[in-house]
Formats: sequence, structure tokens, C-alpha cells
Amino acid sequence: MVELTALFSLIVLSLLAVRVGTVALVKTGLTRDVAAFQAQSAFMGVGFTTAESESVVGNPVRRRIVRTLMLLGFGAITSTLGTLVVTFAQSGSDLPQGAKILILLSFVLVLALIVHVGPFDRLLDRIISGALERMTSLSTIDLHEVLNLDKGYRVASATVVEASWLADRSLRQLGLADEGVLVLNVQRGGTQVVIGTPSARTRLHPGDQVLLYGLEADLADLHHRPSGDAGDQLHAAAVARQRLRLVGERSEDEAAEAQANSGQAEDA
Repeated sequence: MVELTALFSLIVLSLLAVRVGTVALVKTGLTRDVAAFQAQSAFMGVGFTTAESESVVGNPVRRRIVRTLMLLGFGAITSTLGTLVVTFAQSGSDLPQGAKILILLSFVLVLALIVHVGPFDRLLDRIISGALERMTSLSTIDLHEVLNLDKGYRVASATVVEASWLADRSLRQLGLADEGVLVLNVQRGGTQVVIGTPSARTRLHPGDQVLLYGLEADLADLHHRPSGDAGDQLHAAAVARQRLRLVGERSEDEAAEAQANSGQAEDA
């Protein structure tokens, strides 16, 4: 009976580990179905070359969760198999083999039913979610995916220098949005003052640290842009490139919308 108790405990802990991993992955931005599948796959040591698995491996927080599940899964599966062999191999046990099998199957069936009961399932998720929030700082948004950093976009910091085109101008005068570049925040040079939501009236001074978001090529061009007429000409060229990009994006959007409408019409 001791062996059966140990086996039951291992099964419960294994299911709990997968559930914790599922909730943790959901908190990083994955859907519940995808998170459950990836958590189960990692725990069982089964690899799948899918887009979802690539999004897990490419994210440092998700990768850490999956690595932990793999380690726990290896130990749990090894221990479970060992305990299972001991349970059914011992001849001097206090229960016959048929009774052991019946107890084990009944326990697994009852446990599966309990886990899939709606109120219990939601309560377990709330408990795990609350514990994770107290113990860890999991990101609820995958910024790499949200900001499309894999499509050429970047977040970069630039220092405003004396000879820079950025120096001594307001954001309205610079018109960076017309180039497709967004100013996320401004830290005043030599101070701890951070303007988290700069307005069009915010003026940049030499020594300021500016956090920018845009295409990598545009950010590199902006970082080295000289002051004066030469910088204004580069700005005008960047604005023209952005207008062409907008035209292309608008065409793609209209084509996608037309395809969606066509599909709806066929379904009707």
C-alpha cells in the first residue's frame, strides 16, 4: 500500500506541475489551448516543430518555464516508472495484483473527473495564478511579438548630441511620426527625470536619452543624422519612404479585407 500511495502522489504532483506550467505560459500571452499543449509536451519530453513551439523557444520567459517542465518531467516519469515496477513486482505485498490495478485505475479516473469539473478547474487556476503573481514576475505580454521585432522593427536608445539634427527641437518640429518613428520616452541628460509620454511640445536637448521605436534602418539613419539643411533633406527622404510604405500596407490591408469579404460571401 505504501508503493501505491507513493505512485498516487507522483501522479498528482505531475498533473499539478503541468497545470502550473500551463497557467504560467498563459500569463506570458499564449492562449489556454496552446499553453496546455506546450506544457504537456515539455513535461513528457515530446518535441513538436510547430509555430507555437517556435514562439515558446524564442521567448526567454517561456523558454525558462518549458526548461523547468522538462527537468521536472524527466524526474517524475523516471520515478513513476520505478515506483510502478516496484508496486507490481513485489510478491509479498498486502494486496493482490488485481486489486492494485483496480485501485490505480479508479484513482486515475476519479482524478481526471475532478480536474475537468468546471468550478474545481477554475478554482485551481485562480490559486495557481495568485501564487505565481506573488512568487514571480512573469510578463503578461510578449513584447517581441507585439512590437513585431522579428520583422525589422526595433526599440533603440539614442543620445542627443550637440551636432545632432534632434537637438534643440520639439517633437512637433521634428515630425518623427511622419518617418514612421515613435518616441517612447525621454530621459533628461544628467538627471533621473523621465518623460514617459512625451507630447508634441516636448523639446529635446543635448545629453537627453531618447527611446525610439521603428524600422532598424530608419533608426540607424536618424542616429547619425546631422543638423542643418543636410538633416532636413534626410528627413524629407525618410518621410517619402514612409509614405510609400503606407501605400503598400494599405494595399495589403485592402486585399486582405476583400479576400475576407469574398470568403464570407461564399459561406453565405
